[in-house]
Amino acid sequence: MPKVVVEFYGTARQVTGQKEVTIELKEGGTFRDVVRALAARYPKLVGDVIQPGGEELQMPNMFNVNARRVVHDLDTQPQDGDRILLMFVTAGG
Repeated sequence: MPKVVVEFYGTARQVTGQKEVTIELKEGGTFRDVVRALAARYPKLVGDVIQPGGEELQMPNMFNVNARRVVHDLDTQPQDGDRILLMFVTAGG
């Protein structure tokens, strides 16, 4: 079974009180399954970081994989050993 590490930044870190957590996924697990696992483990994330229903991230929160790419489709699969950064993205000028 694939395992991923989710690193928390910003609000997610404040709410969970954690720097990171390891999540074990079923074979074929997706980023949406990561969101579900986080919502189940940390219900206080629902509302500010995770949308009610526990399957989508609240904007402007996002997943960044291995500090290289942003996840646009939660129905894609992370790879075993991926480090997923859960971060709040702001834009400004």
